[in-house]
Amino acid sequence: MTTTNKVKRVPDKISAEFEFYLSYPTPFAELRPTPPDPDGFSPLQCYYYHDSRGIDLPCNEPVALNRALNGKKGINLQILMWVEGCLEGTFFPSEFYDLCKTYPAWVWKSFLNQLHKERLSKFGWIPTFMKEKGILYLLEPYTFNQ
Repeated sequence: MTTTNKVKRVPDKISAEFEFYLSYPTPFAELRPTPPDPDGFSPLQCYYYHDSRGIDLPCNEPVALNRALNGKKGINLQILMWVEGCLEGTFFPSEFYDLCKTYPAWVWKSFLNQLHKERLSKFGWIPTFMKEKGILYLLEPYTFNQ
């Protein structure tokens, strides 16, 4: 890919995810200790191409790109830890419901999808109440942040 700044428009959903990841605090070390490229792409464009196509573009703000990639890594690890806690019986999925209200809606959905996948893999079955209507059936109606 050439380094012209003619990159396709980044979808709004990806822009919102990027902003969330950018603001998510993580303890991870820097992934990309590269100097900025003044002729490079924006961190959002670099994130989009890295995440959706596996293409690393030269970035004009590698520190911001690094923060976003670390944020994604951090929230994915957090979701994995929540799922493992539920599978071990330490937590119930409903305990994360209020916590997830402070996150975008896709975090809760991702948690539930991962929980269903891991439960099916580990136990070979999913309770009917989780399969048919999801865990939200047991909880009060709530509109998550979009």
